[in-house]
Amino acid sequence: MINPAAADRRASAPGEGRKSRFFGCRMRRGSNLVEYGIIATLYFTFLFGIIEFSWIANDRSALLLGCYRASRTAAAGSTVDTIKSTLRSSSQISVGDSYIEMKYCDNELGTGTWTNDVADDATTGNPATANNVPTGRPIRISVKSYPHRLLAGSMFNWLGTQSGGYLPLSASIICRRE
Repeated sequence: MINPAAADRRASAPGEGRKSRFFGCRMRRGSNLVEYGIIATLYFTFLFGIIEFSWIANDRSALLLGCYRASRTAAAGSTVDTIKSTLRSSSQISVGDSYIEMKYCDNELGTGTWTNDVADDATTGNPATANNVPTGRPIRISVKSYPHRLLAGSMFNWLGTQSGGYLPLSASIICRRE
């Protein structure tokens, strides 16, 4: 014969009978909040990291595009002001004159020294209409240590090179004078 009390215990839903040692006891209260806090911290760190590095890559590629177009302009023989304005308009970033470096090599192979600054050639008229780079010499247009403002501020201090919420970005392109 079946005991009616035992039948009631077997028919009850799981978890309604005897309580488990871990589930449903008072020691587990609030653990979901702690787990959520740990996971949310990791999630938002990864999310901000993806966004931040995407903006860094975007700004660097814009600087590279500006340097490329400026070097093509310099290779065609344009003046220094035209080269700088081409860099700014092509990159769509307001790069100050102190960050732009324009040099040419004293060797046609590009293995010599890069100490010669690109300047306007005064012999082409007043105002000058060309730069002073000899034909066939490599021209290097660079943006040095442009301060990219970090969106996350000091969250990524571990990058090491950033200071005050800014990360220095650099880009450089070499082209031969035509």
